[in-house]
Amino acid sequence: MLRYSVRPRVTTRLSRYAWHRSTRSDLIMEGVRIDADRRAAMYAGGLWQDQVLTDYLDVAVAASPERVAITHRSSSTGAETRLTYLELAECVRRVASGLVRLGVAPGDVVAYQLPNCWQFSVLHLACVRIGAISNPLMPIFRQRELRFMLEFGEARVLVVPERFRNFDYPSMVAEIRGDLPQLEQVLVIDGRDENSFESHCLIPSSEDADLQATVYASRRPNADEVTQLLYTSGTTGQPKGVLHTGNTLLAAARSCIAHLNLTAEEVILMASPLAHQTGFVYGLVLPLVLGARSVLQEIWLPRTAAQWIEDESVSFTMAATPFLADMAQSPELEDFNFSSLRTFVSAGAPIPRVIARHAADRLGAHIASGWGMTENSLVTTTRREDLEEKVFETDGLAHEGMEVRIRDAEGGLAGVGVEGWLQSLIRDVPKPVIA
Repeated sequence: MLRYSVRPRVTTRLSRYAWHRSTRSDLIMEGVRIDADRRAAMYAGGLWQDQVLTDYLDVAVAASPERVAITHRSSSTGAETRLTYLELAECVRRVASGLVRLGVAPGDVVAYQLPNCWQFSVLHLACVRIGAISNPLMPIFRQRELRFMLEFGEARVLVVPERFRNFDYPSMVAEIRGDLPQLEQVLVIDGRDENSFESHCLIPSSEDADLQATVYASRRPNADEVTQLLYTSGTTGQPKGVLHTGNTLLAAARSCIAHLNLTAEEVILMASPLAHQTGFVYGLVLPLVLGARSVLQEIWLPRTAAQWIEDESVSFTMAATPFLADMAQSPELEDFNFSSLRTFVSAGAPIPRVIARHAADRLGAHIASGWGMTENSLVTTTRREDLEEKVFETDGLAHEGMEVRIRDAEGGLAGVGVEGWLQSLIRDVPKPVIA
């Protein structure tokens, strides 16, 4: 049972890391290490592989180019976008070329503060394609948090929406731009001037073919290089930066697929923010690994989620317990058809038994409980074959490549039902030197 006060033994929280730019196109993170023995064991066990996320995109394009990869509806305009895998790859190519033309080099940080939208997925894939580091930022962040995160990560490019939930993001960035000398370019989705994301990154250029032929192959990152910088909430002070490699993110997706028996036929609804690790791994990375389809919901509304599930035959979703409670308790959802939904993973807080039962009855889906962190994604999850009391009262079993144990106050192994410290040995994500 994992319902304990938690204090992870292994984390990658980052107090400060040093950047060294030897040339304009060479940004090196110093002090990031992965233990050689651990790396060898992970590769030997097949948990890590010599693959990055764009490799999965290329496989999907070759196998099923006309298969829908992403479905998204703008909460501002109501416009619906459906991208096939071939169209997704073309968007990634254009955005990658646009970032290169803006001077983004391997190891440079590209930040984007966006809701759940197709541009979010495209930006991360474009960063992987050219060896840049993605830095997703939650849309709720305002001047104080944004200034700290952009300065701390030394982001060279920031992408924001023109407006989201009636908030003016370009004006906010303009207020703090003078404090961010490293920030060279701010691009605005649906912008109306020379800084529009579309004009820089989506309009085809005569240079694109040459860039694809000469740049992309040379910039393909090693699977053990850092590909994501993601901030955790600053519960003890400022937000902490967490670093992930291609291998650590892909291992998280693969272990979830194996643990929950997911297939390429899944349709995955993601209403948790993609700028949160839940949304990022299980709404962006996981669908691509499967070659499946993601449905992106910008703003959480239970009725909208129910409509998506019915209209798009959604089979899998993952969200925090309050999302599940809304689906279980909202009276307006009585008439929706949830027959396609097979799995709802709830994580982040205990699931009250009455809510879990009601959700299982209403949705007709397997309700799974899980636990994880930004540093390691899902560590444990219940299984489809688990008895009800295990699903509702525990966080399940450790995923492959994970180890967990409970220590008592004296440091020994805690007995059943004894509260203690949760220790998690994880997939050895990079350990930065604290400066």
